[in-house]
Amino acid sequence: MTSKQIYADLNLENVMLKDVIKKIVRPVQKKELVSYWIARHGLSLRKYCKAFGVSLSYFKTLK
Repeated sequence: MTSKQIYADLNLENVMLKDVIKKIVRPVQKKELVSYWIARHGLSLRKYCKAFGVSLSYFKTLK
């Protein structure tokens, strides 16, 4: 796989995820999505909150 193909695949995944997130209208659902991805991949809370459009302070108040 070339770097162009890898980039294209990652870009497509990014576009698909953003489309799914737009359809999730309630912040609570977005919080659940962030929690799921943190548990599954173990990356930073800040990164996922930014990616899924969840306020970091809102996320922390719901715990």
